Amino acid sequence: MGLALVWGCVREAPEPIGKAPARVELWVDEYAAAGGDGTKQHPFKRLPEELPERVDLHLKSGLYEGPFVFPRDARVEGHGQVVLHAEAPAVVVTGGALELVHVSVQGGAVGVAVTGRARLEAVHVSGHREAGVRVGDGGTLEVVKLEVEGTIPEALGVWATGATVSVEGAQFRGDLKQAIRVEGGTARLEDVRSEGGRTLVQAMSAELTLSKARAAAGRGAAVLVSGGVARVTGLEVDGHEVALNALSQAKVDAQGLRSRRPYYAGVVFVGASGTLRDVEVSGAGPGGGVQALDSDLRVEDAHVTDSMAMGVFVRKGRARLVRVTVERLSAEANADGTRALGDALMLRDAEVEVEQLAAREVEGSALYASAFATVRVGTLLAERTGGGALLVERGASVTVKELTSRGTLGPVVTVPDKAKLSVDRLVVSGGAEVPVYAACEDGAEVRLGRLDSTVPQPPAKCVRLGP
Repeated sequence: MGLALVWGCVREAPEPIGKAPARVELWVDEYAAAGGDGTKQHPFKRLPEELPERVDLHLKSGLYEGPFVFPRDARVEGHGQVVLHAEAPAVVVTGGALELVHVSVQGGAVGVAVTGRARLEAVHVSGHREAGVRVGDGGTLEVVKLEVEGTIPEALGVWATGATVSVEGAQFRGDLKQAIRVEGGTARLEDVRSEGGRTLVQAMSAELTLSKARAAAGRGAAVLVSGGVARVTGLEVDGHEVALNALSQAKVDAQGLRSRRPYYAGVVFVGASGTLRDVEVSGAGPGGGVQALDSDLRVEDAHVTDSMAMGVFVRKGRARLVRVTVERLSAEANADGTRALGDALMLRDAEVEVEQLAAREVEGSALYASAFATVRVGTLLAERTGGGALLVERGASVTVKELTSRGTLGPVVTVPDKAKLSVDRLVVSGGAEVPVYAACEDGAEVRLGRLDSTVPQPPAKCVRLGP
């Protein structure tokens, strides 16, 4: 009796406080018969006007007319070819804590606008007029296998403001102003590609991590960083005006950058800082391979080939160049038909350290220093350079430990006015006219610690030989 009484008084345990309500599963098929109950066996023919929170909404193939405002914690999954459509200026899909899987979003001013947390997987967006995907302040967006087609000029692909964005696998095609635009916040982008748009990534005052990115057939800078911090790994760009452009106090570290046929230049830093490692630029336009203007830049293992005007250009600021090679560089054609520049390394009004520079088959000089530049060089190799190995002018000061010239034309070293040059060892072979030409009457000063040359050096009062 006692045992029976105890068991009879036991009550069912209450639900734990704060436990989330169960999710609701609904199915919709526009080709289904009317009168369905929303189950998989008897789906709704139309989306209900009101959906519960925490709904798992399954859509069968079809065109669904919106706009759609999904409740909190909704998960929308397409089965087959599912298209969510609305006309501009509406937003096609709006939701907070939203998950979209395997659907196409078409039309609208904005394709998908999310607040709070959102996840998109295998989503295709097209026909939008302003942005394909929009996430605002404080939002968190996770993207896997996104495809965006730009059919309206000046539209954006993904636009994030003050948000946390993670993208793993995204393809952007067509006429997009920016495939991904990030303003503030943080963005981690991996395996993103664009074709035909103006810019792949534009990050402004943001923290950006970009890896395994590809851009082709674009018009502007493939990656543009203004302010903030960026880490770029494995960027490949074919075409575009510039592959990587850093501005306005941005700090950018890039490794494994490949730029082919940029219309202007491979890399341009303006008022920025950072490091470039393992950089290859080929077929660059009049801006050359790498430019650093009023910046603080370190370049390691850079290779510029088959380009024009200049290999590396530094003006104002500071730079440290470690293992730089420039090959087959042509001079830029002026409007009057003359040729200008064509120098492997051009330095103006800057403080520069060069650990190792090799220049081969360039129309200009291997190193050109001007406008009070201060330059320290470890080893410099010039082979078949049309403008000699060194041109130092206009108050510049250059110190070289070892300079080797093979088959350079004209004087190996030229100091045409008031400037200073010191070379610990100069090795000359080939068809050079003379090892050093210096305009002593204009204030040139040259010191050669040791000269090994197949052509003699004529005496000059401002050229001092010996230690």
